[in-house]
Amino acid sequence: MSSEKKERIFISYKRVDKERVFAIKDGIEQATGEKCWIDLDGIESNAQFAAKIMTAIDRCDVFLFMRSKEHNGIVNLETDWTYRELNYALAKDKNIVFINLDNSPIPDWVTFIFPHKQEVDSTDPKKIDRLHSDLIEWLGIEIETQCLSIDEYCNIAHNYYYGFNGVSQDYAKAAKYYRKAAELGDGDAQMRLGYCYAAGEGVEKDYTEAVKWFCKSAEQEYSYAQFNMGWAYEFGQGVEKNLAEAKKWYQKAAEQGHIQAQEQIKKLS
Repeated sequence: MSSEKKERIFISYKRVDKERVFAIKDGIEQATGEKCWIDLDGIESNAQFAAKIMTAIDRCDVFLFMRSKEHNGIVNLETDWTYRELNYALAKDKNIVFINLDNSPIPDWVTFIFPHKQEVDSTDPKKIDRLHSDLIEWLGIEIETQCLSIDEYCNIAHNYYYGFNGVSQDYAKAAKYYRKAAELGDGDAQMRLGYCYAAGEGVEKDYTEAVKWFCKSAEQEYSYAQFNMGWAYEFGQGVEKNLAEAKKWYQKAAEQGHIQAQEQIKKLS
């Protein structure tokens, strides 16, 4: 049996866009630990090239179509290799992702074949981070040893928590990735991890641990975390009951427009 590693990400592109495409490819490989299949220089005959392309698409799980203004100038779809690749990937029911390289308008033939297809804006770093995290989930990549950005960890956590983007809901995995982002200092992830501990979602219910993360988030001025700190002190959950502290945290949240905090202040007055 061959030990050759399957290249699960196929990249289709126009040669004129090579520089931009390869920068995106390098980012994907660094974030996912996966090697992308991408044709470099082609081979001698059309027959050989077609066989090579079909084999690579057959083996891949995700097909990335790197679209640019060059695709708007295609005159004959039957002879364009990127169109052939896209059509073959569609016939093989591959997960197809469009990536817009230059904010060029979508050509009519793409709209005709994929009327509801959305694109990843390659000029937006957050969209690229989201692409990385989606690829990790789609391919089931174990990322314990990968060094991802805070946004990538948060995206993965959101996917697991809510069951987004074809990912099965899994609170334990959501909590794990919220923790990774929380430990890197992300206030939203700290707050969400606190919720996981308070509700026992994906972790054992632990109010003391919940307060720990709520406090970190509250100190970064997250109003919902400040409200939760007030609630914890008002009802003695994870900390000793202390109405003065409760009012202090409710006041901080109320000043940011948190309605429930404003109501709790009235009740304690």
